[in-house]
Amino acid sequence: MVFESFLAARASLLAIALLLSGVLGYTMARTNFCTLGALSDWVNMGDTRRLRAWLLAIAIAALGLALLEPLGWVRPDDASPAYRSAELAWGAHLLGGLLFGAGMALASGCGSKTALRIGTGSLKALVVAAVLAVTVYAMLNPLPGLDRSLDEWLFTWLQAATVSLGHPQDLASFFGGSPLLRGLLAGAVALALLALVFAARDFRSSARHIAGGTVVGLCVLGLWVASSVFLASDPVFGDRLTLPEFVTDWGLLGDQEPLPPPASARAVAPQGISFIGPFADTGQWVAGGFPTNLVTTGIAVLLGVILGALAWALRHGRFRLERFASGGDLAAHLSGGVLMGIGGALAAGCTFGQGITGVSTLALGAWITLPAMMGGAVATLVLQYRWLLARM
Repeated sequence: MVFESFLAARASLLAIALLLSGVLGYTMARTNFCTLGALSDWVNMGDTRRLRAWLLAIAIAALGLALLEPLGWVRPDDASPAYRSAELAWGAHLLGGLLFGAGMALASGCGSKTALRIGTGSLKALVVAAVLAVTVYAMLNPLPGLDRSLDEWLFTWLQAATVSLGHPQDLASFFGGSPLLRGLLAGAVALALLALVFAARDFRSSARHIAGGTVVGLCVLGLWVASSVFLASDPVFGDRLTLPEFVTDWGLLGDQEPLPPPASARAVAPQGISFIGPFADTGQWVAGGFPTNLVTTGIAVLLGVILGALAWALRHGRFRLERFASGGDLAAHLSGGVLMGIGGALAAGCTFGQGITGVSTLALGAWITLPAMMGGAVATLVLQYRWLLARM
C-alpha cells in the first residue's frame, strides 16, 4: 500500500497497530490468555488448555508467514529486532530466557500481562512496568553519569557464547534459504503445532481458548503485514520506499514532511507484536515530554493493549484498583520487573516478542529463548509453591 507522504503512512501504521493491539488486549482479558497462567495451569492442575491456546497463536502466526512471506507481504528479514541475524547469541537467549521466565513468575505475569493488568486497574502492574522500562533502557543505554550500559557492565562475557553463522539463523537458511523452502518449513511447523494443539478433546470443546489463540495469532500476523507493506512515495524521485528507507534518507526526503524525523528506522521497521522494546520506548517517550519523533509502533501496541483491557474491564464491571498486599509482595514484583528487564533485553524479546513473533520466523534464537522462558517460569512457580507449603 503506497501513501503520498511518510506522515500519512506512519500515521496509518500507528493507527492499525493501536487498533490491532486494542483487539488483542480485549481478547486476552476476555479469554484469560496468559502465558504464566498457562504454565501454572499445566504445572499445578495438569490443565493444558491455555498452553494450547498459546501454541495455537504461534501456529497461526507461523502459518501466516509461510503463506505471505513468499509473496512479499511480510519482511521478517528486515525486522526489528533482527530475529534472523547471522549472529546466533545462544548464551544470551538461554540466560535471558531463564531470567525472564523467573521474573514473570515473581511479577505475576509477563510484559503483555503487565500491560493487561494496568488496563484493569492494577497499581502493582504499573510499578512493574516502570521498573521494567527503566531496566531495559539501562541494559541498552548508558544511564546518566555512566559511560556504559548495564549490559556492557555485566554481560560482555556472553559474547563468547555467540556463533557467527555466515547466513540468517532461520532454519531454512541452513538449506539455502529460498522463499519456497521457508514457506514449506514454516507451514510444516505450523501444521505440526496445530495437530498437537487439537489432539486434546478438552481443548477442542473450549471455544473460548480456541478463539483466544486464534485472535492473538491473527493480531501478530496483522502487524507483520501492516509494518511490511506500507510504503511512502519519494517526493524527490517518485520512487516507492519502505518506511525505514524513508527514515534512512531523511536528509534528502524529509524536508517535505511537517514533523521531525523518527529517532531511528527501527521505529517503523517490520515487526510483529512484542513488549520489551515498547516498555523502554514508552518510558523514554514519557521522560522526554512526549516528542513525536520518539513515537514507535511498539508504543502504539502497548497503549492499545492497555486500552483494550480497560474497555473489557469497564464493560464487564471488572475494573479494580489492585495494591500491594505486603512488603514481600512489593519486593517480589520489583525483583520480577528487574529480572524481566534484564532477561528480555538479553533475549531480545518476551513471551510475545520471541515466544510468538520470533518463533513464527523459525529463528533459532527464538527456539532457544522459548523453552528457557518456560523453564525459568516453571522452576520459579515450583519454588514459590514449596515455599508456600513450608509456611503453612
